Amino acid sequence: MPYQEKLIFVKKALENRIEFVNEPEGLFPPGWIAIYRVTILLVSIIAALRLLIQWHNKIYTQDHQIKRNKQIYRFLWVAVSLLFSGTIIIFIFTFIQVFSGQFISRLIVFSLAIEIILICTYLLAQPKILYGMIGWIQLNEPIRSIENTTSNSTAVEEESEEDVSYIFYHNGKNILTSIENHFLQNHPFTTIGYCLSDLSREINVPAYLVSAVINQEFDKNFNEFINDARIQYISTMRENDENFDKYSIEYIGTSLGFGSRTSFITAVKKRTGLLPKEYLANMSAQKA
Repeated sequence: MPYQEKLIFVKKALENRIEFVNEPEGLFPPGWIAIYRVTILLVSIIAALRLLIQWHNKIYTQDHQIKRNKQIYRFLWVAVSLLFSGTIIIFIFTFIQVFSGQFISRLIVFSLAIEIILICTYLLAQPKILYGMIGWIQLNEPIRSIENTTSNSTAVEEESEEDVSYIFYHNGKNILTSIENHFLQNHPFTTIGYCLSDLSREINVPAYLVSAVINQEFDKNFNEFINDARIQYISTMRENDENFDKYSIEYIGTSLGFGSRTSFITAVKKRTGLLPKEYLANMSAQKA
């Protein structure tokens, strides 16, 4: 619209808010663009519900079941159901607003706010939901861990070429193998401040794929994964260094890649229930 027409429209809209709804857009008659948008949203949510129904057998009725996947599946049902019911309400409100001339956008915004608050509350109670599902959801196969897969190049060639938004399990297996080999040969986690971008650069795999593999396969974020590797490496250090028992707690923690004595103590305590001194003493006793 020309500038003067826009100015006139804005002045009218300030006097009568229903003008916002009746603004013409594209080829749609006045008011119908709002109905079109809500309809598209409703169709998308129905498609999401259909997908959840298809996932049910993979989540619940297969031999390999994963607890967190069930939690996420329940969350998705809650979230999509809230969105579906809210969209139905908004759909009705939009029709009323367009055809009755009543400005009820506040009710629409209120409905959306309630949905967002409920979903955020659920996520605050179960934050690990944000890591995503563990294991790999194949198109025609049950969820399984890539630790249990025996994929090979033939299987890769025979894999469906259908475009999907997640990593196929054989790609995940290759990434995981690269991480494990790199850790075994180079022990990069012993570097203080070692981060996801460092690992991504060293194995030449995008950081988001590395993070996805770790989250899906181990139910851990990157820091938890690295600290676990550091704690596991203590036994290797002990075997390879005859002077290990003479080192201080600070030196051992630093050698493992921990930035401070506190972070080392916290990591050991979290994983073993013991203080580093007690944990190391137990290792000595077992070796003896």
